[in-house]
Amino acid sequence: MKKTTVHILIYFLLGVSLCTAQNFRYTYFNQPDFPFQKVAQVNQDGLGYIWIASDQGLFRFDGTQFEDFNLTLKSRNIKSILPIHKDTLLFSNDSGIFKLSYQGSSPKISSWVEANEGVNLMGYPEVLFKDSQNRIWVGQLDGSVFCLNESGRLHKRFVLSDQAKTEKISFEEDKFNTVWTLVPNEGLFYFDETKKQFISFGSHSKATHFSVEESDFVVVGDQVHSFSLNSTKQITRSKIIDSGNLEFNWVSKDLAGNCFLGSTDGLYALDEENTVLKKVFGSNDPHRVEELPFSSIDHLFFSHSQLRKGGDIWVSTSQGFGILQSPFFQSVSGLPHDNVLNINTQANAKVLIAMGSLFQLKKNDGAFDFDKKAEPSRVSSISAFNNFIWYGTVDGIIHCYQDNSEKQTIDLTQRGGGIFFMSADHVGDNWFCQAPLDKPILGVAKVTKDGGVVTYGEEKGLRTRILVIREGGRSEIYAAGIGQTSYLFKYNRENDVFEDKSLPFSFEVGSNFEVHDLTIDHQGVVWLATTDGLLKYDTEAISRVHLGPYTRNEIRSVVTTEDGSLWLATDTNGLLFYEKNGEFIQFDERSGTPSKVSTYRNLRIDPENLLWFGTAEGAVYSSKANARPLQTNAPLIKSIEVNEKEIETASNFNVNERSSVKIHLNTIAFPGNEVVYQYKIIDDALSNESLDYVPWSNLVDDTFIRLDGLKKGRYQLYLRGQQLGGHIWSEVKKLTLVVKPVWYATWWGILMLSAFTLLLLWGIARQWERFKTRSLRSLLLKEQTALAKKEKQLAKKDSDLKHQKEALKSTGANIYLLNRLLNSLLKSKSWPEVLTGLKKLVELPTGIDAFEIAQVSGREIKYQGFHRNKSEHIRRKIEFNEKENLPSYVLATNKPLIVDDFKKQAMNHIADVPDSPFSSHLLVPFQLDESPAVFCLYGIEEKRFSQRDLSLIQILTNFLGLMESKSMKNEG
Repeated sequence: MKKTTVHILIYFLLGVSLCTAQNFRYTYFNQPDFPFQKVAQVNQDGLGYIWIASDQGLFRFDGTQFEDFNLTLKSRNIKSILPIHKDTLLFSNDSGIFKLSYQGSSPKISSWVEANEGVNLMGYPEVLFKDSQNRIWVGQLDGSVFCLNESGRLHKRFVLSDQAKTEKISFEEDKFNTVWTLVPNEGLFYFDETKKQFISFGSHSKATHFSVEESDFVVVGDQVHSFSLNSTKQITRSKIIDSGNLEFNWVSKDLAGNCFLGSTDGLYALDEENTVLKKVFGSNDPHRVEELPFSSIDHLFFSHSQLRKGGDIWVSTSQGFGILQSPFFQSVSGLPHDNVLNINTQANAKVLIAMGSLFQLKKNDGAFDFDKKAEPSRVSSISAFNNFIWYGTVDGIIHCYQDNSEKQTIDLTQRGGGIFFMSADHVGDNWFCQAPLDKPILGVAKVTKDGGVVTYGEEKGLRTRILVIREGGRSEIYAAGIGQTSYLFKYNRENDVFEDKSLPFSFEVGSNFEVHDLTIDHQGVVWLATTDGLLKYDTEAISRVHLGPYTRNEIRSVVTTEDGSLWLATDTNGLLFYEKNGEFIQFDERSGTPSKVSTYRNLRIDPENLLWFGTAEGAVYSSKANARPLQTNAPLIKSIEVNEKEIETASNFNVNERSSVKIHLNTIAFPGNEVVYQYKIIDDALSNESLDYVPWSNLVDDTFIRLDGLKKGRYQLYLRGQQLGGHIWSEVKKLTLVVKPVWYATWWGILMLSAFTLLLLWGIARQWERFKTRSLRSLLLKEQTALAKKEKQLAKKDSDLKHQKEALKSTGANIYLLNRLLNSLLKSKSWPEVLTGLKKLVELPTGIDAFEIAQVSGREIKYQGFHRNKSEHIRRKIEFNEKENLPSYVLATNKPLIVDDFKKQAMNHIADVPDSPFSSHLLVPFQLDESPAVFCLYGIEEKRFSQRDLSLIQILTNFLGLMESKSMKNEG
């Protein structure tokens, strides 16, 4: 409760000053998985890396990764970091002072001064400081100070406190080259070069830290004391700044001389006169301002920034560290985040913004303050010329002000609706566009400098609705609006008419084509922001500008810069910066805009060359004048791998053909996420004129590039990186790459291979001769063996021919017998006579041992037939079942069947195989008296029946099917 009361009192005492302090985007590095917790200090080396002195050791930070440099250190409690050269740092821990220097691209750590517990010897170095004479000053927690030369040799030890332990000592140097030190709870001292001793200065026993710039001092502790000294150390200016009972433990000045103070309550800044404290707030979201998450600030460091002269602010705390940065676009503190209707930047060093209400902004102490104006109300458009300001309202009224006093009110409600756009030309005429109500409004109108209203419609050359009219270039006035055929007009001042300058499109545009905004550059080129992208009109041609994925994006606003570049506001994709060389960069919320949705005709540049941008959620302005995309740092080579083996990193390296090269890249950026890369490989044989025609690779969104399939030659490898979110491509990093042929393609490799080939051929020839001799012998033996085999084969063929002759004779005999059988059957008058005639099949030498005719009767099969060794007529019947007997199976499938081995093959067709004295079966289905039947032949020997037998039996069954006979049923 007591702490809360103190905070309320502090804010009351500091008043409005806290509200007007600058707001920063912040990044806080304090995640639980970080390799450290407490950060004593951060500093930056010449390559741009941030070095972190932490309770868990020394780390190097590139914006994304922390590299551990503690393998050789006995103590991991790093106290201080001091850059002494571009590529050399000193740092201290409980073991002494160490030197870190770059050897190539790799940092190397070596001991510089070892700690020693002896009398007058350095014990536990805490703070390091380098003066203008290159002396190194070391502060210890026992209140002692050591002075070392450049080589680390001890000059002298100074005892400034009799306490056993003090807070951290701090050092500074003024413009008179006097070294100052502050020992907490002891006071402020300066080093007398004549007496070679420290002299106490003033009464600052409760001070904890101080800062010096030139001869201006700021000492903090239980109070904030600002004073200046002359060369004789006489105080020429002194002021105690009201701190509202806050206690500060750190003070330092940024790169622009702005003073920042750290306390347990947060971060504060002094104004330009060092008279008023302002609290620093965070604003990662343009829609809100919030307290910074840092507490117990132990150190502040300032690094170069492209957006802020004072640099980025690095904050070291007991709970990690953070960075404060200016966004590319800044919001005006306290200004509503409403839909922006109009922005005007030409009103006598004021910026006027209409968002339903009217706001007047003016720069004060580096930031914008604003006043909300009650009158006029419902403003939708603004224009200005000299000391005149016109306000158009949504009700169709124009208010004319001169020197802040209303001079004239023009009521245009009978003509139409709201005045949605106005602009003044160089003679003081105010052109305006008015929205229609119940009837269309063609053309534009203007309020003349004497207060009259002149309309320009069809009779003045404007036969379409106009959305924008601007003056630019060489005082040329262009108007543009709706329509595919008549969309652009130029004002002829001499004849007081508009001339249609619309050209037919050579590209496709939508049926609802509109020009939302236009700008005219210094060369007279008209740039049109349309529903179908950015168009360029140069009086002779109209073309659409290539903007990659945004080429056909709706552009709602456009403005040209002094150097001829363009800023474009898209409908839903934020801002685009278009350079004269054709490259473009996107800006979105990552750059500080409150929304990617822009409003119409609300990109303006003020007299200080700050860019203003109106969105659906408020207005922002650029952090610096002549706003351009930020530069991405050139990529650094972290390592190079050839065939998965790391090689020494250098600007020149050699590989062999067919090698796989992997180059690991790093771009220092804070924060360092979202960096992409491109590369291109250029043959040294190419002329300088051809270099620009070699295309860049596709975007690489990883931290390495891979090169495969390299051919023999000498190449230049170009690398570049781009940080997304308002950054252009970096400068090109160049590497020389020599690709050597594989060893067998070199002259000595070819010679070695030739000699080896000759030796191999000689050996092969020798072996071939021996092999040929052995082969001839073996061949002779094989020929003899083959000859014997052929003799056997000929004998077998002889035997086969004899068998074939016998088979032919048998076939002929069978055909003859079949012919005789058919002739005898023709004489049969009844079915018993037919069966008796068929008995000859087993009586004659046909090779058939038995036959049966099976005919279906209901669910039964009835058999009739004869056996060679039995004279009686065979009759039997069984149940029809295609799974238990072959005749049923043949009747079910209606296909003939030959079985060569009944015991083995019958199971392929039926499940239950009965015993049978016959190995060979031939079954042929046919129709007998319009009833299905099967002709069954049986042979005792295996493989008795052939396809020829099947053909003969099919002839027989066809014949039987044609005969008229009595049914077997009647016979049975």
